[in-house]
Amino acid sequence: MSNVVITYSVGTLLFFTGFFSKKWFGKFDWLYTILGFLIIVVGVLKNNGGG
Repeated sequence: MSNVVITYSVGTLLFFTGFFSKKWFGKFDWLYTILGFLIIVVGVLKNNGGG
């Protein structure tokens, strides 16, 4: 259960870092946004799969 929480936290952190990088740095950081999104998706799939 704690692994799921960690996965969501890391994924969300990366996603918002990329998302708000446009506001902070003037450019949209696709790498962090996509990476964070994928981590969340993988976490959801693993959680639903009973893993």
